[in-house]
Amino acid sequence: SIGIYQYTSTSATNATGTNSNNTYYNVTVENAYQGIILNGTSTTYPDEYCYIESCIVGANSINDIGMGSTAPAGIRATYLKNVSIINNIVRNVTSTGASVNGIFSQNTSGTNNNIANNNVYTIGTTSTSSSYYIYGIRVEIVSGAVANIYNNMVSNLHHAIATATSTILIRGIEVGSSGTGSSNVFYNSVSITEDGFPSSAAMYIGTNGNHNLANNIFANFSTPNATSLRYAIYKGTGSTFNSNYNDLYVFPGTNSFIGYY
Repeated sequence: SIGIYQYTSTSATNATGTNSNNTYYNVTVENAYQGIILNGTSTTYPDEYCYIESCIVGANSINDIGMGSTAPAGIRATYLKNVSIINNIVRNVTSTGASVNGIFSQNTSGTNNNIANNNVYTIGTTSTSSSYYIYGIRVEIVSGAVANIYNNMVSNLHHAIATATSTILIRGIEVGSSGTGSSNVFYNSVSITEDGFPSSAAMYIGTNGNHNLANNIFANFSTPNATSLRYAIYKGTGSTFNSNYNDLYVFPGTNSFIGYY
């Protein structure tokens, strides 16, 4: 089941065939497999200027959204241009055998994308497999596009893996893993509080794009371990970033690092 599902069964061949200029406001989604899903069909003719605002995805009880082996998401927007995901609560999203996204903007195009003032918490999996990743906020930005990610709170991301791994399975905010676009990541607060088995990063930058980080709090309180790794900021080879006026913290211990780049 899906709380809200915006899609078209036929790929758009011009702008009039898209699902554009829609607003989803003050919606509550509970006891569903997926939360709010907006699916365009391509970056050539994306859905434009859609808004998800002041919604609550997930009841105030554990495992309310998802609980299956297909990747669940609280909010997911694919092939959207100039999308706004603002002032939402996304919580209690869980899988039994898949990666999980709190908020996921995929193949994001345009220069006025805003993911702001959201509170994302208690996102995770009951699986012990290192094949599944947990994302608080995940944004993939196409070439020439810009995403603004600001004033969000992310906390309580969890993974049930019971053997320590160096794979970064917990990612508070992730950008740059797909697409060469840019992001502005300002005034966010991310708190990672895991055990010592999954590796984790409060802020994860992949191998693509240019990313500006300023005035954020990236804190990783996870338990140290000789095999797993903990970062406030992790940056992959190939991407570029600017970091200014950020408050960075990692709980001291083995394999705990403020940053990697």
